[in-house]
Amino acid sequence: MSTHPDAGGWAASTGDRESLTDRLKRYILDKRMLSGDPLPSETDLAEILSASRSSVREALRTLAALDIIEIRHGHGTFVGQMSFAGTIESLIFKGLLSSQGDLEVIDDLIDLREAFDIALTDHVMAGLAQKADPAIEETLADMDLHAAANNAAGVEAAEKRFHEQLLGHAGNKLATQLGTALWQVHNTVANTIRTPSQAELLETAKIHRTMYVMALHSRGRRYQAAILDRYEPLRGQVKKVTGSIRQASGEH
Repeated sequence: MSTHPDAGGWAASTGDRESLTDRLKRYILDKRMLSGDPLPSETDLAEILSASRSSVREALRTLAALDIIEIRHGHGTFVGQMSFAGTIESLIFKGLLSSQGDLEVIDDLIDLREAFDIALTDHVMAGLAQKADPAIEETLADMDLHAAANNAAGVEAAEKRFHEQLLGHAGNKLATQLGTALWQVHNTVANTIRTPSQAELLETAKIHRTMYVMALHSRGRRYQAAILDRYEPLRGQVKKVTGSIRQASGEH
């Protein structure tokens, strides 16, 4: 006899091909659960979903890999933060494979980041509303210092923070998360084909400052031009490496 009040409510019907992970997601949605809310125990979920505990455990692991749920050992299972963690890992791996071959994925990532940043131009400018952002200015100062010290890791960390802060003015949390995810994938893969010189680090700092100033003063076209300038050196490096790979393989 069932003991849990929800028992069987999310079980698959005869002929229903809905997977156990899909039924778990439906349970979370139907219960209107939010990030951080606790899920029933494995035993209760097995009863609710009319499934074995081992099947429930495997489904939970699948959803945990997607950050839909979070398993806290010794504390239970909770609704996750719904980040792009799984997507990031997959894209990074795909990009790393490409960096050893035709570099097509890296080229696609450059196109995607350019299009994404440019598409948010009006939203970023409207969010800034011609009011200086002290946090961004501090980040830019950090970037200048790291570039002057030829500290690539420091410039990289500051650049990530800059994009998060700037996209934060777009007024769209999902856009900020997606932009950060694209930056992480792009930067990780790009680092496999080049090590920026100090001159490039200084130029990176300069271009990001230009992006901020142009967005701050609502100069959309110049802001977008700075975005294109940011990616041009990497485009050139991709072409150079691609040419070397083709030459080595005898392609013309």
